Amino acid sequence: MKMPFLYHSEIRKKVWSHIKQYAKSKKIKLMAVNGHSDHCHCLVSLSNTQRICDIAKYLKGESSNWINNTGLIKDYFMSEDFDWQNDYHVESVSPFHLKTVINYIERQEKHHLDKNFDDELKQFLKESKENKT
Repeated sequence: MKMPFLYHSEIRKKVWSHIKQYAKSKKIKLMAVNGHSDHCHCLVSLSNTQRICDIAKYLKGESSNWINNTGLIKDYFMSEDFDWQNDYHVESVSPFHLKTVINYIERQEKHHLDKNFDDELKQFLKESKENKT
């Protein structure tokens, strides 16, 4: 099994910090960012002139370039470049649930001690489907 690029918490901290700085420089209202070894969660508040597909493209593309250009992962993955997966998942969040979602994102390290991302996503999609019916 291949080790995920964001395996080390120190790498993740640097990546999340960079994503925050980049978002701020591009006037992207990033309310929370965190993740684990194989994924990243971003809570974004869109203005009426922003599209989520553009925001995802900017954050993913620029952070991939930054990770590769800084050599952040070269000590662990000598010959491979970092790249996010092609897809992304989007959910809207009501203002009533903002604190819950922010708390969930901020607690990713603890959350993933006992649940991997694939299991989490399956459970989330199941619950999301049940809530829509």
